[in-house]
Amino acid sequence: MPLGTAIHNIEITLGKGGQLARAAGAVAKLIAKEGKSATLKLPSGEVRLISKNCSATVGQVGNVGVNQKSLGRAGSKCWLAANASHNMGFNEADSVISKAEVNEGTSVKKYALQALEPTWITSRQIEAGRRAMTRYARRGGKIWVRIFPDKPVTVRPTETRMGSGKGSPEYWVSVVKPGRILYEMGGVSEIVAREAIEIAASKMPIRTQFIIAG
Repeated sequence: MPLGTAIHNIEITLGKGGQLARAAGAVAKLIAKEGKSATLKLPSGEVRLISKNCSATVGQVGNVGVNQKSLGRAGSKCWLAANASHNMGFNEADSVISKAEVNEGTSVKKYALQALEPTWITSRQIEAGRRAMTRYARRGGKIWVRIFPDKPVTVRPTETRMGSGKGSPEYWVSVVKPGRILYEMGGVSEIVAREAIEIAASKMPIRTQFIIAG
């Protein structure tokens, strides 16, 4: 690839897929090559060293003028849900299930907390369980939250006329059925996992059980 080539969707770690220059209109430039590394100038102006073995896509990301688009009238941004807030008191990033790092030829056990009864679990209860496990787990352990509060619950005021709507959500819940996995933990011993998961189970409003998978 010649110097000065415009590229996007650039890998940082080989095999993990594109992680840099992926936004609308983004483009990076190849400015130098030396040994096993290549030097790139990113859209932010940062100059970064990347392995030559990492892949990228030639060209610029489409939809270049997205930031110059005129909204036209008051309220348009609201309809686009640009500032949508669920007011859940729950960090969404903690619920994302990350890709586990896989080592060829090895087998890693995972320990999980499984629901035995149907219920609604609030965002506060989910976060309380996650924090309890995080504090207890030793360095190197990984925790996956397998449920997310995506159902709004509204409470109608006592003095509200019929037909006036449900109102804004009071809190958010995750609808859980028997057999649903709530949390998973890996990278720790069974003793540590069992004790950490038991603490998380005490935060749940239903009966649960500890299981081993993997």
